[in-house]
Amino acid sequence: MTLDEPVTIADDKTTATCAPSGDGDLDVSETVICTAVNYIVTGGDIGAGSVTNTATASADGATSPPDTVTVYAELIFKDGFESADPDEG
Repeated sequence: MTLDEPVTIADDKTTATCAPSGDGDLDVSETVICTAVNYIVTGGDIGAGSVTNTATASADGATSPPDTVTVYAELIFKDGFESADPDEG
């Protein structure tokens, strides 16, 4: 199976671009390198205790399943730290 390029990324927190593979087709086991702009964490993110990012990749009419990651804030205090991760007591 081969997909025609370009590969595009839909991301709810930032923008990303993908370099072409060289031949205009994305073949099985071929790699495409995509680069995203850094996301700046906001005060609202810190107040919420975490940031969740979701993205998909698309090429030639096909779209990947969403990939989601959550990063938890750690509030640093003078005598240690307190995690905002609800799974950590």
